[in-house]
Amino acid sequence: MRKRSDPAESMEELREKIIGFGERSGRKSFYPELRESEQRFRAVFEGAAIAIGVIDLQGRVQATNLEFQSLLSQSAEQLRGKRYLALIHPEDRECADEHHRRLLRGKVDRVRLELRLARADGQTAWAHVSTSLVAGTGSAPAYLVVAIQDISLRKRAQDALEFLSQASVRLASSLELTATLRSLPELAVPFLGDLCAICLLTSEGKCEQRALVCRDHEKKSLAEKLLEGRLLTGLVEEAPTGTSCAAPRLFPDASGALRAAAARDPARLELVRRLDLRSLMLVPLVSGGRVLGSLMLATGESGRRYGQLDLELAMEFGHRAALALENARLLLKAQEANRIKEEFLAVVSHELRTPLTSILGWVGLLQSKKLDSGAAIRGLTVIDRNARFLAQIIEDLLGISRIMAGKLQIHPSPVDLAPVIEAAVEGLRPSADASRIALDVRCAPGVPAVSGDAKRLQQIIWNLVSNAVKNTPVGGEVRVRLARSRSSAVISVSDTGRGISPEFLPQVFARFRQADGSITRGYAGLGLGLAIVRHLVELHGGTVRATSEGEGRGACFTVTLPLASGDVAPGLPRHEPGLPTLEDVRVLIVEDDADTLELIGEVLRRQGAQVAVANSAKGALTELDRAVPDVLISDIAMSELDGVELLKTIQGRGWRIPAVALTALAREEDRGRALAAGFEHYFVKPADIRELLVAVAGLASARQASLSGA
Repeated sequence: MRKRSDPAESMEELREKIIGFGERSGRKSFYPELRESEQRFRAVFEGAAIAIGVIDLQGRVQATNLEFQSLLSQSAEQLRGKRYLALIHPEDRECADEHHRRLLRGKVDRVRLELRLARADGQTAWAHVSTSLVAGTGSAPAYLVVAIQDISLRKRAQDALEFLSQASVRLASSLELTATLRSLPELAVPFLGDLCAICLLTSEGKCEQRALVCRDHEKKSLAEKLLEGRLLTGLVEEAPTGTSCAAPRLFPDASGALRAAAARDPARLELVRRLDLRSLMLVPLVSGGRVLGSLMLATGESGRRYGQLDLELAMEFGHRAALALENARLLLKAQEANRIKEEFLAVVSHELRTPLTSILGWVGLLQSKKLDSGAAIRGLTVIDRNARFLAQIIEDLLGISRIMAGKLQIHPSPVDLAPVIEAAVEGLRPSADASRIALDVRCAPGVPAVSGDAKRLQQIIWNLVSNAVKNTPVGGEVRVRLARSRSSAVISVSDTGRGISPEFLPQVFARFRQADGSITRGYAGLGLGLAIVRHLVELHGGTVRATSEGEGRGACFTVTLPLASGDVAPGLPRHEPGLPTLEDVRVLIVEDDADTLELIGEVLRRQGAQVAVANSAKGALTELDRAVPDVLISDIAMSELDGVELLKTIQGRGWRIPAVALTALAREEDRGRALAAGFEHYFVKPADIRELLVAVAGLASARQASLSGA
């Protein structure tokens, strides 16, 4: 195999052969030597591993070898007679022309340049060009010989590394989301293309354009119109909405596809024609396995045609872009959490100090013994009301703390809801009367009992009615209704109060969130009551939803709870045909909380499972010595030996049992530790019963199939 030589060395060798030919021309054996020299020259010329061309003094191409023709994507006939400068990229022609003139004037013997060549197929090739002047008779300049080495790949790699390095530095310089979105397309244009658009997925899974930069500023409005019509992203099957943009797409020739997509709409077709896009790439923005959106790149006026190397570079840029966007999102989330925390602490301080002021003030007056009996009674009433309010605040704080720790539990039994509702409402009637708010309670007769914790059910009603009274102006009305709907009891609490804005409605049950979190708002509370309501309702196997026609139009909260049945353990969700059956599936439950152990065991038995229980890791090992189950369900945080160590012990004894973690530990590091140990599912209490049953059924089925196959 012939070694690829240095362009300068090849040029020198060629030059020596040409000069040697001239020196031998005066010898007697001129013609034989001429033919032999010409053959040698032709062999060197055509067989050279680099591109070689002969250029006359007028700057026109006279001869080229195969490498030259391949590099410029033209035949010898097409090249012959063309101006050499026309083969050079327009931006590099002036520099090349200046150096060639110096060469012709004898200022230098040879010119070496790195420049871009304009290929006939529209692509640009980076090249190292060495140009020498060949003398003729009497040492007069005869012609130029150029030796060209294609360095496109090397140059592309260098430029790509420099681009990615600069992009990383710039993206790391700011964690502000708006700045990051602005930087991304500015970095991409013009290096990666003539147009760059960033689309991000909304919480509803819709793709929303967030940033757009065009090399030709006049085309930006055209591109925006096409993006609004989803024509550009529509080139991909199902434009990027979550998983549909999970893979990068390359369209080397996008113009035809765009015209076809817009063929039925003359206005859009005109936009496509005016925008004149040539190539297009669509790259997903993925971080941590989650699709954030997409990066779209396109070429137009530059005439570039994208290839696989361009797509790989765009993917690498997209990876850096996704990391920057995710970091910006996390910072925004942290800032929002910090703002909510500070707002919440300010509200807590305000809500504690206000009733304390009244209590301490009246206590001082009572201690002075200067009040008449009527004033003393009013003072005691104020103290009692504010003390109860403080007690409720403390209860809410403790309740939300227990919820976050997964320790809030219910003690189910059959409960008649009507007296529970009446008791909760009566406790709030003095507050409602003080604000002249009418409390209208109507319980339909004959509503069967639900399975639940009477104390917690009363807390649900109290929080909902308290929230309604708090948000209803003087002279308003709060309506409480109880009715039956098929196999459920439905409780609704509606008011004629301030209502809920559409923007805040999705967050109404979030912890520490209030529509107005300022201390200047006209009502009291910590913003925890509704979060507690949702959690308690879900513990009872029910649902709660909020509706409102907007601010100033009132709100309605509806709680749906499953009815109790005589043959169903209290507090358990009713059997539904859609739930998986667990006939003859053996399940071992390890749980140190007796109530949870009983609850999960009963749920599994209702679906046909054969259940063994243990309240400790030691007890679980004893049960395993008796019989090996198909599935293990284990708590993690247990005394003596936790769930992770239990599973490791089981595996160490040679048992291979599919395991499900059911725990109150909600941290990601706890989840990671459990999954790494071999747990195949990780449920945080309170777990969704349906999801738990599906997981158990799936593991049992897989295990039985594996055993059958063996």
